[in-house]
Amino acid sequence: MITNAHRSIHSRLRRRGLAGLTVAGLALAACGGGSDSSSDDTGDVADTADTTADTEPTTDTDSPVDGEPVDTAAPAVDETSGGTYEPGAAEFRAVNALDRPVDIYVRTTGLVEAFPIQAGLEPGEVSEFVAPPEGGSFVVTEAGAGDPTCVSTCDHFVTNLSASFPEHGLTYTAILHEDAFSERTSAFDLWEAPDPGLGSANAMPAPDPSAALGVITAIAVTDADFGLRLAINGVEGCVEPVGGGNVLIGGNQTPAFALESASSFTLHDQPDRECSDAPVGGPFEFAGSPGSRNHIILTGSPGALDAIVLPMVGDVAAAPPSADAGDRDAAVGFVTAEFGTEFGLVGEQATCAAELLVDAVGADVLLVDGELVDLDLLGDDVAEQAGGALVQSVDVCGIDPSVYGG
Repeated sequence: MITNAHRSIHSRLRRRGLAGLTVAGLALAACGGGSDSSSDDTGDVADTADTTADTEPTTDTDSPVDGEPVDTAAPAVDETSGGTYEPGAAEFRAVNALDRPVDIYVRTTGLVEAFPIQAGLEPGEVSEFVAPPEGGSFVVTEAGAGDPTCVSTCDHFVTNLSASFPEHGLTYTAILHEDAFSERTSAFDLWEAPDPGLGSANAMPAPDPSAALGVITAIAVTDADFGLRLAINGVEGCVEPVGGGNVLIGGNQTPAFALESASSFTLHDQPDRECSDAPVGGPFEFAGSPGSRNHIILTGSPGALDAIVLPMVGDVAAAPPSADAGDRDAAVGFVTAEFGTEFGLVGEQATCAAELLVDAVGADVLLVDGELVDLDLLGDDVAEQAGGALVQSVDVCGIDPSVYGG
């Protein structure tokens, strides 16, 4: 989770070398990432503890979706009334897995005032991230239904989500779907940076520095009551999700799979335990890097499945290093030493953070003639990748953000 403590890192460090790169990188990462949020309307989800512990809000802006940034820090305008609101810390986006368009609003709490965000989000489309007013909510209605300020008997609402539980984080991806049990539209909200250890299918796993994770959500799939299995092209048999347990794909389960950086996968019916029969979905293309996480959102039914591959916010989009393994090891060694000199990090934490940074930036960028380059001379693109790795290391490596000056 990216917090205010993470973002304050760049304002306190003024040393050169790795710290100087971190200053620039974290400043850029704070402008480009998202933060996690939770909701009061979770649809088909596992129960989690109701806690009201305070949490420090974030001020993240410019969360990218399909390459188009949305500035959630600037006041938004209500096109109907001309009013404005101050965005809060939590951010939401919608994936429309319905067969019809929807309208998106944010609204205040208390004396309810609503602000239109997007009209006519079409089936299969993903909205930009938007931050409702602090304490307010993210509202999706049937297209053209109007009245987003409704407070009771709101049959035209698809969902009304708010960040009610700090442990869920501050970034939500909500899948809009038909609920087979209630026979009504609903939203299955996925928490991209929850507190570790939450026993809920909504809680996304932490990044794995050694693997590209694909988290499959099949809440919108029909006619697959007994679940599906996954196979990766070139790998014999079915692939088990991370952590094992033979969890099937389907319902409100969200199994995570360690996928190759560039691969294709197919889906198979539950009785096909070896994934040797003809697939019922795919092949679907996947591209990721170690340390990255992607939603894989399935729609349709077996024999006619579609997949939306959607990167999670704030992860390091790490390109596989072009240098050989020996160069990577050398780069990790140099950067580990830099973490000790600049931040006093030693042992597993320093190595973990160094591996994240080297895999994000690339050993071929960091090493010239076998020596670590002058980090002050690296450009903004590299600084942003490094900053993203440093932000990620707080959660992945268990580093206190104050180490970086936060």
